[in-house]
Amino acid sequence: MKIGWAIAIYASRRKFSAMMLTVFTVTCWMALIAKSHAASACKTEVARVVSMQGIIEIRRAQENVWQQAGMDIVLCAGDMIRARAQSRAALRLSNDSMLRLDQKTSITFPEVQEERGTSLLDLFEGAIHIITRTPRPFKIRTPFVNASVEGTEFFVGLKENNTEVVVYEGKVSVSNEVGSLLLHDHEAAITYKGQAPRKEIIISPADAVQWALYYPVILNYWQDNKGNASALIRQASRLLTAGQAEEAKEVIQQVLQLEPDNSNAHALLAIIAVVQNDKDQALELANKAITFDQESAAGHLALSYTQQAHFEIDLALESVQKAIALDANNALAWARLAELQMSVGYLDRALDAAQHAAGLQPDLAKTQTVLGFAHLLQIDTQTAKDAFHWAIALDQADPMPRLGLGIALIRQGNLEAGRIELEIAASLDPVNSLIRSYLGKAYFEEKRYPLASTQFDLAKERDPKDPTPWF
Repeated sequence: MKIGWAIAIYASRRKFSAMMLTVFTVTCWMALIAKSHAASACKTEVARVVSMQGIIEIRRAQENVWQQAGMDIVLCAGDMIRARAQSRAALRLSNDSMLRLDQKTSITFPEVQEERGTSLLDLFEGAIHIITRTPRPFKIRTPFVNASVEGTEFFVGLKENNTEVVVYEGKVSVSNEVGSLLLHDHEAAITYKGQAPRKEIIISPADAVQWALYYPVILNYWQDNKGNASALIRQASRLLTAGQAEEAKEVIQQVLQLEPDNSNAHALLAIIAVVQNDKDQALELANKAITFDQESAAGHLALSYTQQAHFEIDLALESVQKAIALDANNALAWARLAELQMSVGYLDRALDAAQHAAGLQPDLAKTQTVLGFAHLLQIDTQTAKDAFHWAIALDQADPMPRLGLGIALIRQGNLEAGRIELEIAASLDPVNSLIRSYLGKAYFEEKRYPLASTQFDLAKERDPKDPTPWF
């Protein structure tokens, strides 16, 4: 696989009319952003919404009414933000930290800070994942314990009677009126009401942020699927798009009780397994999906993802080609074909495949992301940026257009803006080895060598067989 800022993953060209539609859509979207900026001006900006799914609401300081949040809306000191069920949001804080909210999470940014120069937020319920590189003090308060941060990446989860803190890298001090602990890399602590924090053993730190992962779509779940359990399959697919893998598994089990040989159910389970880095289980499940229905395009797509995870790119290409043979109008399959062809350097073939994907479904984030990388590889950076912006508008939780946008900005010489997009991508998919590698490269270009080394180490940890961080 070729490694470089012009990452060989995607390729395509778009028709002139589709390009005009993209420019028009992006223009309208940017106008809405500008409007949200004007409506949300405040003396002290503490955060900005950079990604949202489902129902995200904010309550302004000194107000009692909740209002729907919008993309790129500004949060001020004293504001509260919450994510409802099956919803997620990502914020970029004024201290250059990234904050991700799980579903059923509420936080606020107090107007009065405890200490001068200390960034402070209160977690009332739910879970958050934070990536912070700021040298400024940073503190999180919960009902049971407080967490003081020193340039790190960590998770805080609040339940009815305890708070859990998991550190991925860096240092976090957890304390309450009863006691305190200092946590380092790969350490965790749990604190119960009225008790001192205590360390706990964690086998896999990434387990705490499974809700923050991105699961690729393999089913056009807005269309009818075969079988009596199609409504449940669509429900499970939607849950996965919001990162709720455990809830999706419960729905899939209902499907399997009705139809034990349901191919789509096994295909979805395969996608969950591959994203959670259980590659062998993923391959077994994908093969089951094909065994139960040789004509399942979703099954062949799931198999392609698992084969790619095993670095069997030629087999993955064969699987996608079978999916297209079964469903020639499947835009997801054509886009998948394009990205796999890119990964082995078949740029011209990938160009045609991605163009066809965008023609079939121009309003699908996957096809626009493919187009963006195609233009990036054709050194048409501005058009690539337009495509990535549109893809982000279509699916704010997809990390790949953020990755592409970051690379495009860096190519244009805007290293800081590009690195910020890469940090957003890492927040949208914390276990993605490829994104970690490129974020590490960005830090390296900024001469922030310790941060670069940490990201390369995290990339190797996320996927030991991925060659990218070694390059």
